[in-house]
Amino acid sequence: MRAINLRSRSLLLDISIISIFAVLLGLGLSSLFFNYSINREFDIYVSRIEAVIDHRIASSITEIVESAGGFDPASEELDHLAMVMDVSLTVESPRGMVLYASRDRQEHMSNMKDAREYEMYHSPVAAGASRLSLDLTSGPADVKITHYKQEGIWTSEDLWFKGRIMVSILFGGVVSLLILLPVLHLLSRRISKPLVALTEATVNVSRGKSDEAVEVTAYNEIQTLANAFNEMLSRLKTVEGLRKKLISDVAHELRTPLGNLRSFIEAMEDGVLDNDTENLGKARAEADRLISLVKELQELTVAEAKALTIKKERSNLTDILDHVSAIMNPLFEEKGILFKSELPAFEIMADIDVQAVYRVVHNILYNAYHYTGPEGTVTISAVVERGAALISIVDTGVGIPESDLPYIFERFYRVDPSRSRQTGGTGLGLTIAKELIEAHGGGITAASEYGKGTSFFIRLPIAAGSFGSGTGFAID
Repeated sequence: MRAINLRSRSLLLDISIISIFAVLLGLGLSSLFFNYSINREFDIYVSRIEAVIDHRIASSITEIVESAGGFDPASEELDHLAMVMDVSLTVESPRGMVLYASRDRQEHMSNMKDAREYEMYHSPVAAGASRLSLDLTSGPADVKITHYKQEGIWTSEDLWFKGRIMVSILFGGVVSLLILLPVLHLLSRRISKPLVALTEATVNVSRGKSDEAVEVTAYNEIQTLANAFNEMLSRLKTVEGLRKKLISDVAHELRTPLGNLRSFIEAMEDGVLDNDTENLGKARAEADRLISLVKELQELTVAEAKALTIKKERSNLTDILDHVSAIMNPLFEEKGILFKSELPAFEIMADIDVQAVYRVVHNILYNAYHYTGPEGTVTISAVVERGAALISIVDTGVGIPESDLPYIFERFYRVDPSRSRQTGGTGLGLTIAKELIEAHGGGITAASEYGKGTSFFIRLPIAAGSFGSGTGFAID
């Protein structure tokens, strides 16, 4: 099993740190994305503005050239236009002859008298050239327009505006973080509180200090976890209760035959009872009862561990029921009980463990024999419905109280403990019967009305094409 390293830092602190980190990461990514978006959108904006300026420049060049009657390579008007529009102009004929070229921008600025103006315009560099066609009276011409920009495509005003936006974003992020901190703290507490409660409850249960369910009000995976924990705790309590009850019941069941056996031995040692066959037979009966109890406990342990060995074979269920009925019929007649067999005449084929099914039916019929008085009736029947055989055993005996009916399949449970001990019952028969039938993929249920009788219903899956020949069987 891989070990898990648990840090001492609290879950609340972990969630808070992760939340703050997530917010900071979100702000950083948002800033990067916003910066990229500003650059991209501003590029598009600048391109559109330059296109508008280029068409205006082309129109102005056309007006100046038309009014001058042609191109003047030293035209001051064109130079002034280039300086005002902050561009470099080159006009060429369709054959590539240069008709006009504006002066270098730095040369033009160096002739200015105001040195501050020169410093203001000294840093820009040429960037981004476009070409437009001029339709002049003297003939077509192409103009190359190169725009000057500061620090790439950004002017100082652009950079200032961009910086102010970034400062605003950072300021907004800091304010948002300060506002979110208490919110994140509350959310962290809301998330961690039920988990802390579950952790404390788990630790307490592991140390045997508490078995109380955890109350968590939520509508998410934490609520599901809490419900699963409470269900697990309930099952643990049930298992622990059954374990204690089993120990108590086994001790109680062993105490009676062992006490009786010891009393017989001591009485024979003291000469109170004769060491004859009758008394030895009674002692042996108590020993046999102990052996039977231990055997049934072993079988129950195997059954509840779902480790029963079921030797299935295709057999005629009708023949098995007929056989056990024939075995029990003399007992019913001797007690004055009317035993009615309403089994079908046809074969019901099923893949079953013959010994196990025989034992279950015999156990239920034997219980009916003990709890049905003279002139009572016990009926056994079987029908086929919905791909299964339904075996019914109905008696008109004393019945089972409604409060006891849900527990009759539990180990050592007796409706009438004193009477069960007189008849030699261990209280395990129905528990084992239930496990045996369920091991076949079937089920067993009971219905009863106190003072009027009890009905047991056994459902067993039948084989495909169940109306046919099967193997014979032998009952040990």
